[in-house]
Amino acid sequence: MPSRAGANAVDLWYALTADCPADALLGRFGPALSADEHERHARLVHAGDRHVFLLSRALLRLALSKTLGAEAGSFSIELGAGGKPRVAGGVEFNLSHTVDATGAGAAVVAVSRGIAVGVDMEPASRGVELAELVSRRYADAEREMLERCAPGERHRRTVWMWTAKEAVLKATGEGLRRSPESVVIEWGDDGRVRTPGWELARFAAGGYLGSLASTACLGELRATWRSGGELGPASGRAIELLR
Repeated sequence: MPSRAGANAVDLWYALTADCPADALLGRFGPALSADEHERHARLVHAGDRHVFLLSRALLRLALSKTLGAEAGSFSIELGAGGKPRVAGGVEFNLSHTVDATGAGAAVVAVSRGIAVGVDMEPASRGVELAELVSRRYADAEREMLERCAPGERHRRTVWMWTAKEAVLKATGEGLRRSPESVVIEWGDDGRVRTPGWELARFAAGGYLGSLASTACLGELRATWRSGGELGPASGRAIELLR
């Protein structure tokens, strides 16, 4: 049976490569992946990139199968307007995967019914690296806000702001065709992150920081951490959700 949720609810599915052996993922979810996904996986040079790509596709198949109430290999994922992936059945989704400097990685999938969503995630450790982009890719107001923060908090906010920009662009399907600096992020005194015309939420888990974006008012946010070759629920793991 397909999963049920309230209006504008969004489910986040999250997993780390460290928890999910690549061979087990391939054995369980490989038959459900498309020929194109298998080809893209095979073309990747680095083991960490192959692992996190496989994890992201397996997690996506699992999330969509639970939402649609269908077998993981029974539906097709196609490219829609602007090149954004889509699936039949009135389900909207987006995914992000990333690796850190050690080659370890994480994947996250956002799924909803009826509202477009975008999600992006980066290692928390990228705050120092992304700080080098602030002078060139962030608006004056964004830079001024970051300069007022203590170094540790500045790095975290730099990552969250970058992922918020990317999540907005991914929700529209514009991706790399539109510059991230065209999306200006406001960090309110109440701790909420905003940009005109969008609703944003943030999350933190396992050393990674991310953002979720939608043009609609976000309803209930639910997050599940998955692990193992079957991507079962990970006990004792929590994802911090910030509205």
